[in-house]
Amino acid sequence: MNIILTCAGRRNYLIKYFKESMQEGDRVIAADMQLSAPSMAEADLAVVTKSLADPDYIAELIKICNSHEVDAIISLNDLELPLLAEHKGKIESQSSARVLVPENAVIDICFDKYKTVEFATKLGIATPKTYLSYQDALEAIGIGDLELPTVIKPRWGSASIGLEFPQSMEELELSFKLISLKLDRTILGTVSKADPGRAIMIQQKIKGREFGLDIINDLEGNHQKVIVKEKLSM
Repeated sequence: MNIILTCAGRRNYLIKYFKESMQEGDRVIAADMQLSAPSMAEADLAVVTKSLADPDYIAELIKICNSHEVDAIISLNDLELPLLAEHKGKIESQSSARVLVPENAVIDICFDKYKTVEFATKLGIATPKTYLSYQDALEAIGIGDLELPTVIKPRWGSASIGLEFPQSMEELELSFKLISLKLDRTILGTVSKADPGRAIMIQQKIKGREFGLDIINDLEGNHQKVIVKEKLSM
């Protein structure tokens, strides 16, 4: 089996994990738009690709899969998932590769942090108080519904970009302005334009021990197990 990890970036440890689990003769291919990405040195084969924003990206990925007899595509970048989900049928019909990606609806709920809150609320799961309006958050603080420190972050977030924990009103104001200015200069700029003026979230900061749940399904979407981990550090 040959697998390709796209947008591999700095996740060289994942390359190692896959190589340790594969059989003799199998290959792990790392793909990234920069040859200097650390993961490229760990893979059995390194392939430089176009940017995700390039209109020829999918066609190039199909060509790579056919050239190297790729059996499965696994993306390591949140921003690539909607693109792969949209073109999954095309990729699988024009190559031997299977695209391991959730449905678009699932990706949307996970990537849009406000939709994550709405989804959890509908299921009866308690969520932090959440505001998409800076003014609404200020009013909530004024009447005691929201306390400092708060959490402020991009609504469409990845890799903790723009995540802050303001401890004063001045820090909250500065954090909001800074994230607003910087957002367009990050990889999140394009997707944040989906709902202008509501691209930054301010939330209640929850105290306590933090746990993460890794939900494992098989290739047909059937549930296999849940792995529970306490987060000690990032």
